Amino acid sequence: MRKNRILQYFRRVIIESNPNTEPLVIKAHPTQSNNLTEWRDSNNVVLSSISSAGAINSSSLVTPYASTYWVDATGGGDYSTIQEAINVVDAAAAIFVAASTFSLARYVINIAPGTYTENLTFANEKYLRVNMQGVRIVGTITIAQTECNGGVGSDNYPKVEFVGNSGNRPQKGDGAEITGVITCTRNNDSLSYLTFTGIEISNSLLFATSGTWVVNCNGVHFSNASTFISGDFSTGVNPCVLLETSNKTIIDAHIANVAGTATTVALYDCDNTEFDLINIDMDYGGILRNCTFTSDVTIASGTYEVDNFSYGEICRQTEDLSGATITYMDNYTGGDKVFNGASGAQLNTKSIAEELTIPVANGNTPAVATTGNLAPAGSLITGVVWRVTQAPGGGATTLDIGRTSGGNLDEFTDGASCDVLGETGTNLINGDTVHTGTQRNISADTLTVTTDADVTGSIMKIRIVVFYQDLTAPTT
Repeated sequence: MRKNRILQYFRRVIIESNPNTEPLVIKAHPTQSNNLTEWRDSNNVVLSSISSAGAINSSSLVTPYASTYWVDATGGGDYSTIQEAINVVDAAAAIFVAASTFSLARYVINIAPGTYTENLTFANEKYLRVNMQGVRIVGTITIAQTECNGGVGSDNYPKVEFVGNSGNRPQKGDGAEITGVITCTRNNDSLSYLTFTGIEISNSLLFATSGTWVVNCNGVHFSNASTFISGDFSTGVNPCVLLETSNKTIIDAHIANVAGTATTVALYDCDNTEFDLINIDMDYGGILRNCTFTSDVTIASGTYEVDNFSYGEICRQTEDLSGATITYMDNYTGGDKVFNGASGAQLNTKSIAEELTIPVANGNTPAVATTGNLAPAGSLITGVVWRVTQAPGGGATTLDIGRTSGGNLDEFTDGASCDVLGETGTNLINGDTVHTGTQRNISADTLTVTTDADVTGSIMKIRIVVFYQDLTAPTT
């Protein structure tokens, strides 16, 4: 049998192989820990290597492995389990991370329809899209993001996306479902994106440790009212969850910490969404459009821009917005309804509002007046409605409302209960059973709130909205 021939030319080795033998065999020691082989540059820097376990590592590898993988439990794909595909993706992404080219780590996992009973763990990918139409994952999901260096000026923010069916109401029909708790952690204060489209999530979505997470839900149903969307962080500078929702997303889960306390989640950009209980405290604030609410709403901080419909829905529930700043789309506090008459004459229907704070040791002696003229000059006051937005710590139990100087101090409300958060009243339901009806107001005037006893313990807040009409004379 012909043996391999080794030729040496000035530190150059050429192995002329026998076609029936291996040209080069490197056999590891039983306790081998160093690499089996290494390729180095002239500065002795390792460019590529084969580890003792046989893994190939290369700092110049541009496209490690494929970018798209197929999973089929029946054997028709690249892998039969989802975690096998994730492991390959994670290993490929790790090469990019080591080479400071993290932005190149982009992958797609396509899963054949069926039920997959697995607990899944994801590591670092710049972008990973999991297509799971008709897929049910029975098990937990852990997404553990760590510090990634993509190089100077590169985009290091990772994004993981789960895609089910394209329409809304994913809980109806052959969509996609995740049944276990989804836990997301990050070891630093950077930004991560997490997206769900057309999926039913029937357990909690929890965020911990650190980081800012932007969570986008498009046509998603959080279907279990005993679960939570929670940001319970331990480190970082203002770590939080910024929630973006659309396309009839339904959140039956409570947006609160698991213990029921306020969570660091912001309703960052929410449209056409149904919410259950909300208890949040996050300075970022957000936008609410076309949203409905079916349980208590507590927003302790942040500035929120809210449309008429969403704000009305919030006010139907027991709500506490005392720590938040609310701004209104559609001119909610002063939007006019104009009825045009002949020759340019107009009948204008308007509203004006103020949230009045009644300090401790105030309310009865002295009573407290609004800062603004809620009774405009030359107006017809058609309705006065109010809501207790912060109950008094003690003392006051009932209140009166009337014009400060233009009427009597109980003309709109007399002796109505006010010591419970969320209590409401109108001038049509008056404690003394005298219904004032429309009031003609000649001069601009404030409204005064008088309580049966001074407020004690902590302040009281009441939001008052006045509906009124004024007239525009003909222009010709």
